[in-house]
This record gives sequence, C-alpha cells and structure tokens, in this order.
Amino acid sequence: MGIIPGPEQLTKRAVMAAIAIPEGIIMLTIAVFLDVAGLIIFVLDFAGVGIAISFLPDIMGTVSIGFWVTTRSFFRGVISKGVSDVTEKTLNVGGGLEGVKQFQGQGSSAPVQGVKKIAKTGIKLGLSAIRFIIALIVELIPFLGDIMPSWTLLVISELVSGEM
Repeated sequence: MGIIPGPEQLTKRAVMAAIAIPEGIIMLTIAVFLDVAGLIIFVLDFAGVGIAISFLPDIMGTVSIGFWVTTRSFFRGVISKGVSDVTEKTLNVGGGLEGVKQFQGQGSSAPVQGVKKIAKTGIKLGLSAIRFIIALIVELIPFLGDIMPSWTLLVISELVSGEM
C-alpha cells in the first residue's frame, strides 16, 4: 500500500463507507471547516490581513487532525489484535482438548503473531505520519496552504486506507 490510496481503493463505495461512520463525519466536518477558513483567509490576504492570521487554522489542524491521525493508526492495530485474540480463543473453546489448550495459551504462536501485528501497526502509523507531514508542509506554505484542501484530502485518505 502506497502513501496515497490508489484509484482502485478510492472507489465511490469505499469513500462513502469511510465517510458514513461517526468518526468520518466528525473529522471530515473539522477538516472542511479548516479548509473553508483557509479560503476565507486567502480572500483576506488581498486586504493585507490574511497573512497575519493564516497560521491559526494551521495550528488547529495540526493539533486536532494530527492527534487523530497518529492515535487512530496506533489504536486501530491494538484493537484489531485484541478482537482477533478474543475471537480466536472464543471459537477454539469448543474444540475439545486442543481448543482448551489454545484457550489457555499453550501451543500457540502468539509471540510471532504479536510481532507481526506490531510491525504492521508501525507501518500503518508510518504511512499516516507521512501523509500528515505532507499535508502540514502544504498548509505551511502561505498562499498554497490557504487554497489547497489538504486537511480534507488527508482525512479522506486516512479514512479510506483505514477501512481496507
């Protein structure tokens, strides 16, 4: 998976499914608000006032969306590991003696699977961090950051990549 989801991942159905969850609605509302504020500041740039206040949406976006991106990637990996462990152990309870051994944690390759999950979570966190840094750099360029909807693109990209 690349830094930016490809066209096969950005289907209309995938985007709508990602946006329809409560997390998507909340974060997309914040991102659109920040990008609209950037457009208003772009108009104020011509009056000479916009440059002085253009850093405010950047700080708000960095704190709110940056915190969300990093914690979402980390907790997505932790929660999926916990759910898979509980599901696996619950399904193996009725499997006779072998199921009981697995439920008690004997004879399983849990450490190997745990390391794989941590590595996968690290990769997702790294890709999310790279997307966030790119959006932040674009937002910090005075006029480009005002007219570019980078916060909205970041949120949509993060939501779609998290649903795969």
